[in-house]
Parts: sequence; structure tokens; C-alpha cells
Amino acid sequence: MKNSIILSILLLFISFGLKAQDSVHVEHKDFDRIVMVNGEIKEGHVTGITSENISFIHNGESLEYQFGKKEIGKIEFSSGRIEQMNPIVSEDDKKENMVDHSNKIAILPVIYVKDGAQVHGDIMEEKAQAVFFQKLNDHAGYMVVQDPLQTNAKLKKSGLSLDELTGLTMPEIANVLGVEYVVKTVLSVEKNGARTYNNTSGSLNQTNRGLSSYSSSSTSTTIQYKTVVDVSVYNDHGENTFTQSKMSFLTSDDAYPLTMGFLTKKMPFYTK
Repeated sequence: MKNSIILSILLLFISFGLKAQDSVHVEHKDFDRIVMVNGEIKEGHVTGITSENISFIHNGESLEYQFGKKEIGKIEFSSGRIEQMNPIVSEDDKKENMVDHSNKIAILPVIYVKDGAQVHGDIMEEKAQAVFFQKLNDHAGYMVVQDPLQTNAKLKKSGLSLDELTGLTMPEIANVLGVEYVVKTVLSVEKNGARTYNNTSGSLNQTNRGLSSYSSSSTSTTIQYKTVVDVSVYNDHGENTFTQSKMSFLTSDDAYPLTMGFLTKKMPFYTK
């Protein structure tokens, strides 16, 4: 009898132990939780998964959102399962990854707008960028102007095109390029009519019968252009430190170098 009581007590303790063990390892929640790469937490319900996106509805809402898998660090499902996707970067990690930017300037490839529409992948993007570099490099004082070849190589190495830069903040762009200041330029060139020139020439000759003369004329037409250069300078904190726009008084299609030279003299770090 005594042994039966002891055995019953032991079985009771074992039963409680198994239940406690189950409660430690299996946690059920009423919602899913997404932890973004930047540490932000979103609570709600994952409604779908594709090769690139996660469909998600926030708690208390009905609107469905799409999050790219590249933005997500991990998903903690209500069942207790955890799906790890990407490393989560903390604020401390971001600070450690920041590059020393002091006294460095980078000129981004120029945004080229022709006849009112941006031209993507045009040679003018890098050609005008190189011209601006030449104008500023000799007059930047103690500041170091990054060579455009180095700037563009860093952008390509980071997988960034000129269009994709619009999705980044200026501090993020400055960090990718390793500079304190970022120069953003928009070059707009559009046809502004045409001008026609008439040229007339003649001569007078002596002949046996007296004087004779002849004349000739020609006509030439020159297309005129309106050129505007817009420049903005941002520091690595995202602050706009300089913005100015200048229209060229020249009407040729290559008037932008002179206009860039004028704007260079107005920039805060310009020295003679």
C-alpha cells in the first residue's frame, strides 16, 4: 500500500514536469511578428509568401501590405516557428559601419534632361559630371573632390544606378561614397527655336567690253538651345547646404561648362 502511494506521487510529479516542459518549448501567439532588417517590428498576420515578397496585414487593420524579403530580418509565426531571412542591423552596427567622411566631396553623375524628358544612360550623365569635377577640383581649398571614376565605381560596386539613388537618403549615399558632401546636378537642355542667316557676296571684273559683275547668296540656319543647370549640395547629415539654378546666356548646345563654372564660384567651399 505504501509503495502504491509513493508510485502515484512520482507519476504525478512526472506528469507536471512534462506539461511544464511543453510550455517552455512551444509558444502560441495570436499574431505573427515581422522583424525588419533595420530592427523595426511589425505585428499582425502573414497572408502570403512569394519568391520576393511577404503579404502582411497589421493588427486591427484590413489593408494588405507587401514587404520585400530583402527588407525582412526574420518572421516569428504565431505557431512559434521562426524563419530567418537576413541579418538584422542594429543602430550600434550602423554607427560602426559608417566611414570617415571629413573634408571630402563627391559629384554624382548628372541628371540629364533633354527637351523636357530625362534621358537615362546617356553619355552626358558622366561627361557633364567630369566637367563639373574639373571646374571644382582646382578651387576646393583643403577639401578633396573625389574623382568621378572613383565615385561611379563605388556606386556600381554597391549595385546602385542613378535611378536607384532616389531610394536612398543623402546620409546613406554619402556613406556609400565615403564623403562629407554630395553634389547633385540637373542639366536641362531644350531647343529654343532657330535662327536663319543670309550671306551675299559679289565681284566686279574688267572686260574688253566694259565692266561685268556677278553675285551669289547662301542661307544657313542655326538651332538655338536653352540650357539650365541646377545644383544642390547635401552634407552627410542630410542637410541641404547650397541650392542654386543658373540659365546660360549662350544658345549653343554645349553651353553648360560655362554655366557650371559660374555656379562653382557660388558654392560654399569654393576658393580662388
